[in-house]
Amino acid sequence: MKEGARIRLDFTDLKGQAGQTAFSLWGLTAALEFLGTSQAAGGAAVQAKAASQVATPETMVAAAGAEDWSRDLAELLPAMRSCLIATPGGPASITKAWQIERGKVGVRTLGPDGRRWACVAASSTDEVAAIDPLAADEQSLPGEGAPLFTSAGQKPPAGDCIQHERARDSDDRFVGWLSYRSC
Repeated sequence: MKEGARIRLDFTDLKGQAGQTAFSLWGLTAALEFLGTSQAAGGAAVQAKAASQVATPETMVAAAGAEDWSRDLAELLPAMRSCLIATPGGPASITKAWQIERGKVGVRTLGPDGRRWACVAASSTDEVAAIDPLAADEQSLPGEGAPLFTSAGQKPPAGDCIQHERARDSDDRFVGWLSYRSC
């Protein structure tokens, strides 16, 4: 898996047409190692707390001061856009994005229904290697929600304690909102 292996799946679509697709396994080992570490460190109390909370854009805006993943926004933006498009259920927000390895980016998205998704996409093309729903009790990653990214054309989350900054790409074009908890 660490060598970037792919798995190929044969399928038949709803129209009865046969097809084949491939999914990258890059980053899977790191994700499994993270899950093992967070389960050992988090314990049942963290899982119970997470299960009792419903994710919304307002609740996913973490407190300022955590490491801000958006400092690499320009490099992450192509993969972020791909994962936003791939997130089921309509307009989504991004709670975190980070470089994985070999041109792959990990992205956490938040759907309008409160479901959270884990996505892996190519850093420079529109290829989405995987998008999977996260369990309701899935622990947030360090820095997740700090900030929350909302695409241009969508309204950022509202709230008395939320500050918004305009997000810009490498050509200084407005691409969305970065939302931070301010109190």
